[in-house]
Amino acid sequence: GSTLVATGGNSVTDGNGGNNYTITFNTAAGTITPAPLAINAVTDSRVYNGTTSSVGVVTNTGLQAGDTLNGPLTQAYASKNVMGTLGSTLVATGGNSVTDGNGGNNYTITVNTAPGTITPVALVGSITAADKVYDASTAATITGRAVTGALPGETVSYTAGTATFNNPTAGVGKPVTGTGLFLAGVDAGNYTVNPTATTTATITPPVVLPPPDVIIPPDVVVPPDVAVPPDALVTPDTPLELPVVKPPIGPNAWPPVVVLPLIPPVLQSLTPPVVLAPVPTPIPVAVAPKPEQVEPVIQPEPQRYVAPIRPRKQDRN
Repeated sequence: GSTLVATGGNSVTDGNGGNNYTITFNTAAGTITPAPLAINAVTDSRVYNGTTSSVGVVTNTGLQAGDTLNGPLTQAYASKNVMGTLGSTLVATGGNSVTDGNGGNNYTITVNTAPGTITPVALVGSITAADKVYDASTAATITGRAVTGALPGETVSYTAGTATFNNPTAGVGKPVTGTGLFLAGVDAGNYTVNPTATTTATITPPVVLPPPDVIIPPDVVVPPDVAVPPDALVTPDTPLELPVVKPPIGPNAWPPVVVLPLIPPVLQSLTPPVVLAPVPTPIPVAVAPKPEQVEPVIQPEPQRYVAPIRPRKQDRN
């Protein structure tokens, strides 16, 4: 303990200059208990930055005048991560020694924590979608996912989700909406992201190829992206004419076979999808030849025989 020493009372007014008394000073035992000194963290709130830093200014309670609380006094979050609804704890550091002439033994120091909050960083997620051929549905396929805004070295990714076109009709640059998207990765808890993202893609009309051996009329416009089979025939602008077979020459000649020309039906150009109708197989119509004509043989008329005139015998001499 501490010793208590009495002071004063060392002179007496007794008419004899105090000489009538012999004065004795007796000490006593005493106790001085340390004063409580509190080092207090203060409440702080900030957005996640990957560190435990805090801008809060530490306070103290119980420091006596003339004494000095040694610093520096700082505070920090117990964890760098977002801690959910419970928040993060702020812990004060420094100030664990006091200059009081007694090596700080005149104080009992207590460090008090404080509640703190670290809020997640909002990231921006985006998607890309694939073009498709018209199939009467709004279903779309997500081909890529990207996220921006994460701190360097942090592991986060934009994942999952489904996408749909605004309607099933064919068109270029149609709106596509992805839903059900979220973050994954070891640092995903420190961030938020938009669960919905939009992009554009194209729905092309269905490609309907004509069947083999189809005759394509000249007034039908075939789209450039339609593959025309190599055995498809493009009709000329004039009707089709089949060759005329020449008859044999001679007594057995017969009239030529006349083939009637066939004109293919005219197909109109259709809006997508283009469907080319097959053309019926031409059937030639021929005129049968006349029966073979045999010319009659003209027999010469019989001539009367005239015997030659012989000279008379007497004339022979």
